[in-house]
Amino acid sequence: MSTLAPSPARQRRGAAEAIDANDGRYGRHIVAEARRARLPLPLACALVEQESSFRNVYGHDGVRNPVVKGSRVTRESYLRYRASRDAGLGAQGVGVTQLTWPPYQDRADRLGGCWSVRNQLRVGFEVLADHIARHGVRGGLATYNAGNPTSAAGLAYAARVLEREKRWKRVLKQLPKPGAAPGRPRTLRRGMHGRDVALLQRTLNRYYKRWGAPRLLDVDGDFGAATELAFRRARLRLGLTLALDERGRVLVSPSDRVKLRIPARRTAAERERAKATGRKYEQRLIERFRRERKQGAGRPKVVRLQLAFDTGRLARNVAIHTTVGHHSAGPVDRSDREAVELCKRWHTMHRNERGWAGIGYHVCIARSGTIILLRPGWAKGAGVENHNTGTFHVMFNGDFRTDRPSQEQINSYRWFMAHGHEIDGVPRQGARRLGHKDFSGHESNECPGTNLHPIVKGS
Repeated sequence: MSTLAPSPARQRRGAAEAIDANDGRYGRHIVAEARRARLPLPLACALVEQESSFRNVYGHDGVRNPVVKGSRVTRESYLRYRASRDAGLGAQGVGVTQLTWPPYQDRADRLGGCWSVRNQLRVGFEVLADHIARHGVRGGLATYNAGNPTSAAGLAYAARVLEREKRWKRVLKQLPKPGAAPGRPRTLRRGMHGRDVALLQRTLNRYYKRWGAPRLLDVDGDFGAATELAFRRARLRLGLTLALDERGRVLVSPSDRVKLRIPARRTAAERERAKATGRKYEQRLIERFRRERKQGAGRPKVVRLQLAFDTGRLARNVAIHTTVGHHSAGPVDRSDREAVELCKRWHTMHRNERGWAGIGYHVCIARSGTIILLRPGWAKGAGVENHNTGTFHVMFNGDFRTDRPSQEQINSYRWFMAHGHEIDGVPRQGARRLGHKDFSGHESNECPGTNLHPIVKGS
């Protein structure tokens, strides 16, 4: 029987999957736009990795534009950024290819919007391909970065991109050749991300649902501590052996993932281990989850961030009489992990750009309803100038002039107002609830947005 060569479309899908499986993102779009610009795919991947680590975020250029450096690019945030740019407050790098020159951003806007990853890639790849045609690879990369093919800084940038290109050549070289059998799935460990991690998380969530876990995994494709713990639990129940790498990290092999989905594929020894110890472990785990649900009925998940504050500049607050609601006027978080990263960005911005002791808010309520503890509860906040004594500041990620709070956020906020003082280090909240704009001298401030304002006031 003859072996049919994979079609070009199938080969492109394989390349896209290889990008996503090797610490990249947007593989499908990168493959399509690199092909369109006639840019070598390994070089295209290296450029995106160098510019943004495959993230659709704003850059860190030192301009007066108020867009939050490193925050996620969305349609709403980009339109606000562009208005500030056009008002003369400076241009910031935008997106996965870090388009910084306004005409390039406008070019992406004409394609449908510079907030779109595909439009960012199309313009960035076309610009780089044009520079390379004029100045060669190194000179083209130097021009992309510094505007000059002989710039020392630009050539140093080119060297970094070309070093990254070597890795992507190795990655993409491993793709199946025409007529060859497809490659084996990869072994997963903490720190990896991709569609295969998301599939593992969905599989593990089926076990968590069966056991009555109070919280499921975020299906975000990122292999973190929670995913590793869930796999350890499922492994014990199924009698699978635990494999570790040389650094002691738990490994999840393709065979493990098949057996998680289809337990009938286990070996006789694995079934025997499951029978001897797995069933008893499962009963203990079900009982543990039952106790956690009972103890935490209605209680949201609480995360305490260990942020570095300039403690010498923190003043002790008096008895809390008012809880103040805020929005970040930035991106909405799509997972608890992203919510934590956004809070860390606000903390850095408040320290480095505003000169405060650290983030001005005491608490963030993520879109999932998770409560994230930020500024120490005993410390005076920095949320409303001239009104921080006796006030406690709660922030929601997003721009609630257009966004709407999730029901989980609303429930967690209501729970916090009644029970927040049960969390270690959080003071009892006063009866008064206001939004930022309700204070004298701040009436022109739109915070916390028309869609969130009624919620934080108690509606």
